[in-house]
Amino acid sequence: QDQCADTPMSDKVDANGCSVFVEEEVSTDIKVLFGSNSSIIGNANNAQFQEFADFMKRFPNTDTVIEGHASAPGDADYNMMISKKRAESVRTLLINDYGISAARITAVGFGETQLLDTSNTAAANEVNRRITAKVTASKKVKVER
Repeated sequence: QDQCADTPMSDKVDANGCSVFVEEEVSTDIKVLFGSNSSIIGNANNAQFQEFADFMKRFPNTDTVIEGHASAPGDADYNMMISKKRAESVRTLLINDYGISAARITAVGFGETQLLDTSNTAAANEVNRRITAKVTASKKVKVER
């Protein structure tokens, strides 16, 4: 009764012998340059913004959350505010310059609450100041045995 005879042996299968899939959230880091204590985008013409907009246009049923993150130095409340302003700047850029519908983009600031590197060096601070775009569209991924 195998309805999917060519299913790889490594895949978990359902009762019909077909591969089982799960949905997985997709996210990407967008490398955005900001001056110290600034929410002005220093690389607004970078090709990555067009690539991201093209992705959003290719999948019109998707939404995205633009997440702003800050480095650890400074006041936590200030870092939260600047990360939110930076996320809003990227959201505005995608809407105004790349034609993505405002209804599809949310901006959120996380401040210093999700540090990637806690060593408090210049390199760590640079890594921690970032923008992440989480696309709520899902992709199906095979489940292995």
